[in-house]
Amino acid sequence: MTKHFLLLALIFTITAPAYAQEVTAEKAAIIQAKIQKQLDEVKTQYNSDEPAARTLTYNGNVKVEPSGDYYAITSPPISVTFKDKNRRIEIGMISTNAKPTDKAGEYKTTTALPDPVMISYDETNKEVMRITIGSQKTMGTWNEDKYTFEQAIGQYSDIKASFDQGAGMFNIANLAFKEDNTENANGSSDGVFKAIAKDINFLSKQTAKQNESKITLESMMIESSVKDLDLSNSHLDTFSDLDNASVTLSYKGLKSTQTASAEKPNGGTTTMDSGQIHFSFDTAENKNVNAALGLNFNNIQSDGIDKKSNNLAPENISIQLKQNNLPIAAFEEIFAGQSPENLKSMAPMLLLKVPAILSQAGSFLEIEKIAINNSDYDVALNAIARADIMAAFSATAKGSLKVKGMDTLIAAEQSQGGGMMTKIKPLGRTEGNTDIFDFEVTKEGKVLVNGQDAMPVIMGARLPTQAPVKTTP
Repeated sequence: MTKHFLLLALIFTITAPAYAQEVTAEKAAIIQAKIQKQLDEVKTQYNSDEPAARTLTYNGNVKVEPSGDYYAITSPPISVTFKDKNRRIEIGMISTNAKPTDKAGEYKTTTALPDPVMISYDETNKEVMRITIGSQKTMGTWNEDKYTFEQAIGQYSDIKASFDQGAGMFNIANLAFKEDNTENANGSSDGVFKAIAKDINFLSKQTAKQNESKITLESMMIESSVKDLDLSNSHLDTFSDLDNASVTLSYKGLKSTQTASAEKPNGGTTTMDSGQIHFSFDTAENKNVNAALGLNFNNIQSDGIDKKSNNLAPENISIQLKQNNLPIAAFEEIFAGQSPENLKSMAPMLLLKVPAILSQAGSFLEIEKIAINNSDYDVALNAIARADIMAAFSATAKGSLKVKGMDTLIAAEQSQGGGMMTKIKPLGRTEGNTDIFDFEVTKEGKVLVNGQDAMPVIMGARLPTQAPVKTTP
């Protein structure tokens, strides 16, 4: 499993008893030994990632005791020490009741997180962060053979985090999640996860270095899915077998407010109706990856922007990109085991090798849409760029840029000392109130805009203007 997920795996491992049979003291001892082994594996792998930087330790061993028709499982307290500044994180004991079902290897679980959930200390042993939880409910169905939950739900309220002894505060009024996993005929798994948080508040109080600021969100949602996930090798290495996945982060009702200061006497407020970030990928049979990225931000408003002098501030942004036939395996082979120092020395070689790898794989980038607008202008771009080692720029491209309100953009640019749009405007063609620039980067290295050679204009726009030399008469 990817190192960043090992602490989550640790918590889930604690809830993973081994035998769906009659609850007895003998079997409790067997379960305890198995869970302890799994915890030790998590610790070994976590500590192997940059071992000089951090250390995961357990303050004791896991305990498993029979209690009626279920096993009572208690994890040891967990510590993570960051060696650069001797900072550390403390997580308390996690308690789980696991009841065997009629299905072998399956358990119904209820889990209680500690309160406080986590405390962080600085190098002087002063508390710098504390996370607490008001109420909680966590239930699941655990499959010991797959080392995962077939189903899990959680409901929490009044989650609070305090920073630097009250200098910063973070609060979530309500948080809920649900996870469902199903097994396919070939033994792989499909899974979906969804979490929703409501009434989110973050407050940073005024200090000598910064003004008081507050950020609020009406709601935030995370949705993710995986397909054909192979869990047969090891519960510690599942993400190396992840071929298809997607994750979406969306939110509503964002408001950011900063109080007045000497530098900004009137303060400022920025709002956004909604936003969304989406990423997905799938792996083809030849192990090449197709990935997609989407960004959408709607109705951005800020009273800190003087639109009389800056008409460029966007109100809506939409970006949709797709990268096709990305040869991940080839790049993994190049970068595997390389230190940052080695990668720096390899830079000249990579500049030559990467275009060849992309070209051989038939890799290409689709800019399905980049749209930026406000009430004064609307800019839309779409294009396709293809890797081609035989091309002058190691790639070719073709696309179209459409601009409404270009005169407004030119005036705003000139007010800030720019002038590139003034130079490229004659290359466009006009349809109604829209300036259109159909462009192409050819294999021979030409840059064409509406059939015209645009290279002199582009190079001229980039050249700095030299100040006149003063002479003494």
